[in-house]
Amino acid sequence: MKLQARDELKEPEIAFLLTLDDAAFRTFFSGSPVKRIGRDRFVRNVLIAAGNSGRAEFIEQCRTLAGDPSPVVRGMAIWALKRLMETQAFAELARMTAGKERDEEVLSEWRLAGAEICSTAETVPAAAVAVARPEHDT
Repeated sequence: MKLQARDELKEPEIAFLLTLDDAAFRTFFSGSPVKRIGRDRFVRNVLIAAGNSGRAEFIEQCRTLAGDPSPVVRGMAIWALKRLMETQAFAELARMTAGKERDEEVLSEWRLAGAEICSTAETVPAAAVAVARPEHDT
C-alpha cells in the first residue's frame, strides 16, 4: 500500500500557512509527519518561503507574526519583512517596534536587518555596567 498525502496538504497556500496558530496547526497536520516539527519551527520555515517569494502581499501577515509569542517566529518575521518591505517602510517599522523587543535572538535579527535599536539594556550608563562587570586581572 502506497501512502498518499491528503488533498488539503498538497500545495497549501503560503498565505494560509502564515495564519496557523498552534491549535490550527495541530488540526491541519493531524496524522501528518509535519506535525512533529511543531508550529513555531514550521511557521519559521513558511516565513522563509514568504520572504524569498518577494510578494508584498505577505507583508501584513509577516507584520502580525513579528508580534508572535514565539521568538523563533518573531525573528524570522523580521527577516522576511526586511526582504519584502521598501527600505523606508522597514526603517519606520523598526523605529516603532524594535525597541520593545526583549529577546536577544530577535534583537539580533533586527540588528542584522540594519535596524538601529535603543533597548533598555543599551541605555544603561557605562559606569553601571563597569560595576556590574568588574575587570578581571589577566
